[in-house]
Amino acid sequence: MGDRDDSRPVTVDVPVLSPPDGDSVVLARSPWARNRNDGGPGPLAVVWLHRAYLVRFALCFATECPQVETVVIWPLGVPPELSAAAFTVGRALGARRPAGGAPLITCPVRPPMRRTRPALQHKVTADVNRQTFELIVWELVVPAAVHPAVAAARSAVTRIAA
Repeated sequence: MGDRDDSRPVTVDVPVLSPPDGDSVVLARSPWARNRNDGGPGPLAVVWLHRAYLVRFALCFATECPQVETVVIWPLGVPPELSAAAFTVGRALGARRPAGGAPLITCPVRPPMRRTRPALQHKVTADVNRQTFELIVWELVVPAAVHPAVAAARSAVTRIAA
């Protein structure tokens, strides 16, 4: 897996997830941890929600609770392996980005949201037990208006590009 400018392969551990009973948001860390270092990598927190609230709550966790580190939107019916891959891609991409930004929000399928909401597609190639799989992981773009660190990073990139 790699970003557009860096396509070197990365070896990652994929968590084992159990299928939820409904539409869910998966968090890498508890939103009640005081900071990102509390409790180590710890177990994943899963929050069951109605589908209409998945994106709204994912954005809320990403902007209000940066200690959650990675947020995955998991619509009911999506296989656990795909959601685990989206979780792993979110963590790997987050590790490559500057510190202080909002946690990444990923989804293993097209997120249940308006098509006008900005989202990125990451093409991922996974080699598992000598079999190659290609998948797309969606990333929701956290609006700069709701996260000051995102706005600051975007303005810095604009200054560099100019």
